[in-house]
Amino acid sequence: MARKKSKLIYVFVLLFALLFMQAVCVNAKPKTSQSDPTVSSLLDEIGTSAQYDTGQKDLSILVGNVIKIFLSLLGVFFVVLTIYAGFLWMTARGDAEQVKKAQTLVTNAIIGLIIVVSAYAITYFVTYSITNSINTQTRGFN
Repeated sequence: MARKKSKLIYVFVLLFALLFMQAVCVNAKPKTSQSDPTVSSLLDEIGTSAQYDTGQKDLSILVGNVIKIFLSLLGVFFVVLTIYAGFLWMTARGDAEQVKKAQTLVTNAIIGLIIVVSAYAITYFVTYSITNSINTQTRGFN
């Protein structure tokens, strides 16, 4: 049974990787006349084709984006932890110790998820306020 599960996981990861690689490769065709494009030019091209503004190099925006990405990954971690706890609970088969462990995992994951969502909202508000204030000051509207 464990061998079937591991094969299923390998197949799922392989299919996900192939799907992701296909999506990246479709958008990774540079429009420049370079014979050997760099990774940076490919990433700029992907960002431009996805309609992102790749020209902004402001430090506050970069720091805000790094924090948002970090908090998003933490959110994904807590969701995966909740799913794992639910799996433990479903497969407990009457084992009170495993049910108790699953309940504490669910409780801790929900509390962590609430903390991450709150931190994300605060970070978004602060980053938006800073960039809005910088943009108004550079235009001369004090």
